[in-house]
Amino acid sequence: MIYYLRQEENFLPIEIIESDGSYEVRYNNRNFVVDIQHVTGNKYSAIIDGKSLTLFTHKEGKEQVVTRKHNRLSHAFLTERQRIEAELFGDSAEDVGKGDVKAPMPGMILRVEVAEGDMVKVGQPLLVMEAMKMENEIKAETAGIVKSILAKEQQAVVKEDLLLSIGE
Repeated sequence: MIYYLRQEENFLPIEIIESDGSYEVRYNNRNFVVDIQHVTGNKYSAIIDGKSLTLFTHKEGKEQVVTRKHNRLSHAFLTERQRIEAELFGDSAEDVGKGDVKAPMPGMILRVEVAEGDMVKVGQPLLVMEAMKMENEIKAETAGIVKSILAKEQQAVVKEDLLLSIGE
């Protein structure tokens, strides 16, 4: 999968390839072999090109923050669609996708539980989708007003499909 790291006006591609439980990461004309294991909570143990690291991670808005010892890295990783939106509309990386609700995995939309114009709270159920023969409730990660609903009941979706947008 290819993600994009925004640096000023440039988008740097980062390709991540999973292979036998580890990952090959291609970034800035360099290849890294990464083996990462979840330890507990937000703590991860990583081996990057043979070097062992302990990492802590959390989200701040749309940015993923990674801390190692006292070094803090904060970046917005964009999908191909988000990169194109940022290039076309000039949105800053932190604004791209703000309030967008995307499919977390491939599946089928079973129910849409909100309507355009509804006020929603964080944690409120928005949609129910079936994936891998299980019902999954998609909840709001941000409060606001439902601006648009693109998903329809009985619609098949793929991972990262835009389902609905929440605005202020």
